[in-house]
Amino acid sequence: MRVASINGKKYIIVIVDDYSWFTWVKFLASKDEAPDFIIKFLKMIQVRLNMSVRKIRTDNGTKFVNQTLRSYYESVGNSHETSVVRSPQQNGVVERRNHTLVEATQTMLIYAKAPLFLWAKAVATACYTQNRSIIRLLHRKIPYELLHDKIPDLSYLYVFSALCYPKNDSEDLGKLQAKADIGIFIGYEPKQKTYHIYNRFLVAAPPKTVDLADSLVSMSIDQDAPSKNTHMVEKSKLDKDLQGKPVDDTLYRGMIGSLMYLTSSRPDLIYVVCLYVRYQAKPTEKHLNMVKRIFQYLKGTINMGLWYSKDTGMSLTEYADYAGCQDTKRSTSESAQFLSDKLVSWSSKKKKSTAISSTEVEYISLSGCCAQILWMCSHLIDYGFQFNKIPLYYDNKSAIALCCNNVQHSRANHIDV
Repeated sequence: MRVASINGKKYIIVIVDDYSWFTWVKFLASKDEAPDFIIKFLKMIQVRLNMSVRKIRTDNGTKFVNQTLRSYYESVGNSHETSVVRSPQQNGVVERRNHTLVEATQTMLIYAKAPLFLWAKAVATACYTQNRSIIRLLHRKIPYELLHDKIPDLSYLYVFSALCYPKNDSEDLGKLQAKADIGIFIGYEPKQKTYHIYNRFLVAAPPKTVDLADSLVSMSIDQDAPSKNTHMVEKSKLDKDLQGKPVDDTLYRGMIGSLMYLTSSRPDLIYVVCLYVRYQAKPTEKHLNMVKRIFQYLKGTINMGLWYSKDTGMSLTEYADYAGCQDTKRSTSESAQFLSDKLVSWSSKKKKSTAISSTEVEYISLSGCCAQILWMCSHLIDYGFQFNKIPLYYDNKSAIALCCNNVQHSRANHIDV
């Protein structure tokens, strides 16, 4: 994290039990603290839960692969598996949980208009809540129940940033002074039923990079503005707009964060929201007006969403396309997969390198769609569905011809329009 927490922490370690999916989080000031914490954590699990850890799966980072941990694993007989470089999907359970915690934290901080240095408290609260709420479908139980073999008490849970009034027990309290302070709820104490409360008026000022006052500005959008039929201007070529008038980057990021939350159920917003995310560092008035257009579009399509009926077919269909970036010339591949007429999977991803030709970009987009189709087929086959021919629709004849005859790649040329 770029902003240190209120206790000076900048790194997170996420640990997930493979059976129950119970999650632990630990905050570190530096990566050098990771080996010592992992050793202490493994000993704690054996003592408190009376369980032995058989296998440890991590990525290939030096914080997990070093001589200190290697010696400890050999001494206790633990098996250590690492994922291949640049293959996070091999450690998918903890990667997805890490992504879920970060997204939940972002939403909580934006909704609460809380200072950014409270991110560690928000992560811990999200983890604490998810351990007691998300159901493990394989066992029909929550992670806490699977790990501790009992149902947790949920009567003391509160919403993050809820107003709290802790008693003011100061010795020099006057008769006319307030008998209680006003704070916001930011977390739980894991070992006992107590709460963590943040009082912005009594906490000493943190480093200058963070403002104790409300740093998040509320969004000001004209409620009477007419709705839009599209979320972006047709044939819009958005760029960095270096000569444009700068706007408040905190306001811009707050609006983008709210829209990112909607992309899980509104696939029509994925591309345009991800496009505007690129300009969070130095947004201009042009970028802000384009983002406001999305909210005007949502105003007119508030009832739009995904609908899945029970009596649906199982024919698999896929669509693919690509778009280019005006600043870096890198392409963004897009795809959508349908079961009958029901959208079940979609993606929009910007490439890390620039392609030589536009046909090559289209071909790469098609190859990514094919990989997604093969992955979906492998799962559907397990449920007894067989597919002989799967239609893949594309709007570029050159890319289709290249798929049929790979020798044509030497004749592909790039035309910048």
